[in-house]
Amino acid sequence: MIKYSLNITGDFSNIQGMNAELTFPAEVTCTCCNVKHDKIVILTNESHKSEKDVYKCNYEMSCHSCRVDMRITIKNPEKQIKKEIKDLYGDPVEVVTCPVGVNGCNVAIFETSGVEINCIKDVALNILTEDDQYFENIHADGTRTVTGEYPPNKIFSITNYNNEIKRIK
Repeated sequence: MIKYSLNITGDFSNIQGMNAELTFPAEVTCTCCNVKHDKIVILTNESHKSEKDVYKCNYEMSCHSCRVDMRITIKNPEKQIKKEIKDLYGDPVEVVTCPVGVNGCNVAIFETSGVEINCIKDVALNILTEDDQYFENIHADGTRTVTGEYPPNKIFSITNYNNEIKRIK
């Protein structure tokens, strides 16, 4: 089994935490025959495949070349912070985010069998600002920048945005 972490890196301004919508377009390669699959696969934690007492995963397919089973499981990172904030109507709402550190923010963990994740094409972020404003489904634009504006004349941003997939132990 190979484990990966998905990290958001860049220069963060007015962001205390974030999490990702756990649905990702990804490029994958079979670890058995080393064939890179032509089509982008959609990985989501909303789909579940399992065989009783054998395995559970979120994504499964057979390699088109060697027919080996390729499985991916998506998990939330261990470091998460629960916080109660107010919604638009002043009602309390609990949000769960991953803390932003000097080296970025870990937003997802992948466990794979028979498959290597080459890259994640896009990540939809949910961002919690320093003053507890919560923004959902934010994407980076073509300039590698994530930004948002809210009253009264405040902004949050990630410049030099990058999502990197790294192998972990």
